[in-house]
Amino acid sequence: MKVSLSTRSVMDKLMSIKDVAERLGLCEKTVYHLVRDVKLAHVRMGKKIRVTEEQVAAYVESCRVSISKSE
Repeated sequence: MKVSLSTRSVMDKLMSIKDVAERLGLCEKTVYHLVRDVKLAHVRMGKKIRVTEEQVAAYVESCRVSISKSE
């Protein structure tokens, strides 16, 4: 099977649940819950769950809390 350059670059950026947990400072169980609750976008390849760097960044952005100054 021939893999295109864009597909290969995405595959190079795929992270396991363990990688995501380490990157975010969470336990693996918490990351599995985020995936189960569809709060963290992911890719399933057979029984394996993989997450791209972009999906992790989007999750972090969705957790951002805006603080507004009270007058």
